[in-house]
Amino acid sequence: VDLEATVDAATTPVGDVTFSSSVAGYLGTALVDGGGIAPLSTTALAYPSETVTASFAEQNGFAASVGTTVHRVDRVGTAVAIITDPESPTKVGDTVEAQIDVTALEGVSVPEGTVQLFDVVNGSSTELAAGLQLDEEGKATVDLSALDAGDHELVVSYTPTAGSGWDSPSPSVWQHTVEK
Repeated sequence: VDLEATVDAATTPVGDVTFSSSVAGYLGTALVDGGGIAPLSTTALAYPSETVTASFAEQNGFAASVGTTVHRVDRVGTAVAIITDPESPTKVGDTVEAQIDVTALEGVSVPEGTVQLFDVVNGSSTELAAGLQLDEEGKATVDLSALDAGDHELVVSYTPTAGSGWDSPSPSVWQHTVEK
């Protein structure tokens, strides 16, 4: 997020502005440029919103001033993918792992949360993994070696960590066939 504070003065203001937020606290300090603007970039603002304060302390003969604004932080979209190793089709008894990847659509950071994996065969659903925590790369691994012969719909549901600001997309479905 790019923040800007404008310091109005009869002459060109000299000094710096300290930015803080209601949740993250200190965000940083920015030097006021020749146009009276103090720019700061930060990734520290949290979902859903924070009050941001810009403070110009009394300095260099200029009076102190403070300004606040509420900054809304939108949820970040996510995408879920599943990759099986080896690829479909596999044979009964093969060692098969599924890697579930949850990625941010905007590439800002790694999503946090858990995934559930279901196996749907002929309309009947079996839970294969529940509350599987994503690692620091947004991935989780599930052993699919016990799948019976047949066509399987693997359904993944992602649940973001509460208050994290990640969006929970519709469950994702992949086809996997196990041959005899």
